[in-house]
Amino acid sequence: MLSQHERMADVMNRPGVYGIYRLEQALAFFGGFNAAAELGYFRGFEAWLARNGGPGPNLAWPYQAEKVVAARAAKQADEVEEFFSLVREFLAEVRQLTLPPPPSPSRLLSQERAGAEESR
Repeated sequence: MLSQHERMADVMNRPGVYGIYRLEQALAFFGGFNAAAELGYFRGFEAWLARNGGPGPNLAWPYQAEKVVAARAAKQADEVEEFFSLVREFLAEVRQLTLPPPPSPSRLLSQERAGAEESR
């Protein structure tokens, strides 16, 4: 079973597996993830976003993230990756957490094979 930190890395490395294709879907998923983590995973994200271009610390982090991403993303197709970049920056700066790098394709393939064999 993956830890919260590992799950977050997996979501950002393979967003399509989690049904994330647009910024709104990423915000909804991460909001649900935060709720499941008893609202602790993104503690301090509002204030951090306000210091990094958000409209203000008294606003919910999904709204602020949407505004920061809109200002930073070159085009709409880049919005999900820009949001993930914000999350990585926040985790590194505020929580001193560094997400593991994306897994290599060969590691993903071996994990998929192992999962298929277990389900037989």
